Amino acid sequence: MDIDELKKQWQSMELRIEKLEEENHRLMSSISSNRVAGLRGRLLTRYCMMIIVCIISPVWLLLLDNVFYVGWVANVCYALFFMITAVANGYVYYLIRNIDLSTMTIKEALTAATNVDIVRRRMKILGWVLAMPLLVILFYAFYEVGRDEIIYGAWVGLVVGAICGGIYERNTRQLIRQMRQTLAEELGEE
Repeated sequence: MDIDELKKQWQSMELRIEKLEEENHRLMSSISSNRVAGLRGRLLTRYCMMIIVCIISPVWLLLLDNVFYVGWVANVCYALFFMITAVANGYVYYLIRNIDLSTMTIKEALTAATNVDIVRRRMKILGWVLAMPLLVILFYAFYEVGRDEIIYGAWVGLVVGAICGGIYERNTRQLIRQMRQTLAEELGEE
């Protein structure tokens, strides 16, 4: 074997190595995209469920009107709260749905995911601001009814609801964080 033949073989091996590296990078990018798409799908499902819960929730208080009447102010505030919350969740759902990895660059997708997190946090603050007066109005209405089981049930419902909401919020926050981390890792590789 002469030196020219060795050079040709070396160059052909370098070309194959480059092709394999490109294929490996493409596969890793595809895996990351699939992982982000899976997280995106889970977030969409969560927000879709929240929209449905917010739309259905005012019906519960109307059904309870047969058991006890809390007043029209409490009913209107309750319905308005859940309508506003449904719209806010719908907006976050819309933002998540617009994260399209097939048309966006990774940097655009990461920016969109960060924007979703910022909007979600703002909506959470709005929810707390609206929930506090609603809770005061509802608990006042429950105390006005004067039945102990209603008051105890309201407090138990508040505690159980706060625990369930906290767990749900933590899981949603983790999904968004995983989505942002995956996109950031992908961006770091390029």
